[in-house]
Amino acid sequence: MKRIASAFIFFTIIFSAGCSKDNGSSGDNGPGRIVTGSATRLEQTSAVLSGYAYLSKSGKNAGFGIVYSMEAEPSPENGEVLFASGVDANKMFSVSAEALDPGTLYRFRAFIIYKGELTYGEIKSFSTLSPAPEPAPAGWLELPGPIEGSDLHIVRHYMDLDGETVRNWTCCYSYTDLISYWVAYPLNTGYIGDWVKRTDAWGYDPEVPEAYQYDITFGYGGYDRGHQLPSADRYGSWERNASTFYSTNMTPQKATFNQKTWAYLEALVRDWATSYSCDTMYVVTGAVRGTSVTRAGVNIPSAYFKALLRLAKTTSMGHEGFNGIAFWYDHTEWGDVDAPITKDMAISISTLEEKLGYTLFPNLDDAIGKTEAQAVKSEDPQKISLWGLPDA
Repeated sequence: MKRIASAFIFFTIIFSAGCSKDNGSSGDNGPGRIVTGSATRLEQTSAVLSGYAYLSKSGKNAGFGIVYSMEAEPSPENGEVLFASGVDANKMFSVSAEALDPGTLYRFRAFIIYKGELTYGEIKSFSTLSPAPEPAPAGWLELPGPIEGSDLHIVRHYMDLDGETVRNWTCCYSYTDLISYWVAYPLNTGYIGDWVKRTDAWGYDPEVPEAYQYDITFGYGGYDRGHQLPSADRYGSWERNASTFYSTNMTPQKATFNQKTWAYLEALVRDWATSYSCDTMYVVTGAVRGTSVTRAGVNIPSAYFKALLRLAKTTSMGHEGFNGIAFWYDHTEWGDVDAPITKDMAISISTLEEKLGYTLFPNLDDAIGKTEAQAVKSEDPQKISLWGLPDA
């Protein structure tokens, strides 16, 4: 990161001039007050940084703006200086920081310079967005195709399984909405395990800066903390289960939806994944961005979905061993009446793709060919006896 030379020279001159001045001998009440604001419009190489300048009459000609750097205490000597041209009706000003390094932590603070004296606001921090990796590595059948959005990050988690490091779950996390648009994971008896029970280890995801996560330990205030990867799908170790309580795996869910219909579907998926004929179930669980947020600014999804790609233990079943099914639920209160998952709730994967606007299971094309993959996605699950769903 290069320093703005002209700004540094300006500071050097004005400090030198100010050293010989008496800043308090004439009854001067100072320039006013400076407050550091927030960092918004975060991108990989840019951000908008704000502050508040409450200028006194004598400080109307004072200079003010933002200084930022990678150092713990940003200053003109170690960082970039951006002067503001003025304030709005709320005394707020903003400047654009450009040519930043992707995926980097910066600190910034507002400043005001008056009669050679520099006064700072508090130090705050922000991180630029990291380049999103390719969303569908070869062989990971559960991963969806890409979604447009500069604030979206693909986050991968791994786990130990029989002494080998394997993938645990992957999510597409929004730094703006503070939820994952989807969480994808493989599921079978080995992945589930049975060594531990629910840990309730609510916490931050270590792979995402805390500044871009909601502190899930406090709950959502009126909403359940709804898992996308269920806790009961990862009982093989404490660490494995604790990862399901990361904030990136949580969304605000209405209580009866979370505890009734959604919970029934989660249990049914586990039953299918651990049946004698199933090798692996590849699962995509997702949240559809809503139009409202919690008091803390977490997006409240308008709908939820699950897409399941089932690989049988024999290729004679389905299409080269694969079958597909999907579910879509509007996010509403479902009442306290127990109800099973019925045929009318199931849709094809292709139908779900049309609703979402992005591709599911794109790596299936390479696994069995485009024709067979499309047949899996298009089949009507209500007509496949494999799923065994009852009539409505």
